[in-house]
Amino acid sequence: HKKPFETTTELSGLIERVDRWRNKGVHPATQYFMALRLVVNRELEVLQQTLRNLILGLKPKGRIVVLTFHSLEDRIVKNIFKASTDLGMLVNKKVIIASDEEMKVNPRSRSCKLRAFERM
Repeated sequence: HKKPFETTTELSGLIERVDRWRNKGVHPATQYFMALRLVVNRELEVLQQTLRNLILGLKPKGRIVVLTFHSLEDRIVKNIFKASTDLGMLVNKKVIIASDEEMKVNPRSRSCKLRAFERM
């Protein structure tokens, strides 16, 4: 009988032993902890509801600009903006991503995507 985990270090150690290192510099537990955080905090549900409310609350010509940092978030933003074209329009047809120059100066920007919506 094994005792329950008491620290995140214990859990990440197990994940490291079971899942192994695949990408240099990215701990194998990273995605597991992100998934746990998303579920526990209901982050994707909150994002959906908040975006809908923000769009409905915009005045004409008002804009929402959203930065996303992973594909689950980005897919939700993209789909809600596209589903809301009866209320407004996308400001840019294509998603805006960081330039190579920006990524050199700010490595965290590599996963960032920017989308904007304007209320009609």
